Amino acid sequence: MTSSDRLERFERVEVTTRDDWRAWLSAHHGQADSVWVVTYKVGASQPRVP
Repeated sequence: MTSSDRLERFERVEVTTRDDWRAWLSAHHGQADSVWVVTYKVGASQPRVP
């Protein structure tokens, strides 16, 4: 099994603000064993959680 195969089984959570992240955690804190949190570097053209 490759590393990308292992990542495919995780829910992908992409948040752009701290409030989004807190809301997701509040709604899902008891549901998922693992998730893949997607965020971007400071210089990226994508929004990021500061």
